[in-house]
Amino acid sequence: LHAEASAVAAGLGEGVLKLLITRGSGGRGYRPPVEPAPLRILLAYPPPEYPSSWAELGVRVRYCTTRATINPSLAGVKHLNRLDSVLARCEWDDPDIAEGLMLDPAGNLVGGTMTNLFVWNSSELATPRITASGIAGTVRALTLHVARSLGIPVRERRIRIADLHNCEGLFLTNALAAVWPVRELERRAFDPRRLPRDLLAAVRDAAHAPG
Repeated sequence: LHAEASAVAAGLGEGVLKLLITRGSGGRGYRPPVEPAPLRILLAYPPPEYPSSWAELGVRVRYCTTRATINPSLAGVKHLNRLDSVLARCEWDDPDIAEGLMLDPAGNLVGGTMTNLFVWNSSELATPRITASGIAGTVRALTLHVARSLGIPVRERRIRIADLHNCEGLFLTNALAAVWPVRELERRAFDPRRLPRDLLAAVRDAAHAPG
């Protein structure tokens, strides 16, 4: 796999290497083949053209009306059945809105269509529990690790809309963006300068450090 990734990424410079692993073809029906033939797909892309201001000045975010599906068996897994996120991402076409936040059917925040959510309150960091829905992103895990190493209390808990509108700040994470502070959610403005800058800088550096 390492050799294949190196070959696909050769000459790419800065960019994105996406790896997909499937069970392979199985014919009709839902029952998987007794002897599957797994398939690896490697795709190389140029880096995403996110505005440079998003990382420092923050992003605009909205709520999505599409709800995230509850399925504890798949919670945390980055699988290929992302139809919830696809439908949610179709809800807006304003290029100045970077992301949409998704809730589960009970009204609990799950995260963004392609990001994990963190909520900052004075000296404590919180992020939605991933027990019934959502993806356990790699930069989410990195953020939890870095925060604890800096002595910042972290809680994985249920988060509601009211929690977002009563907090000091928000930020989003994923493997490509690393960290996006939130400057506006719907009509609520946030000051990214109130976020723990040492944490955000450390996560950003670790997420994009050469492998």
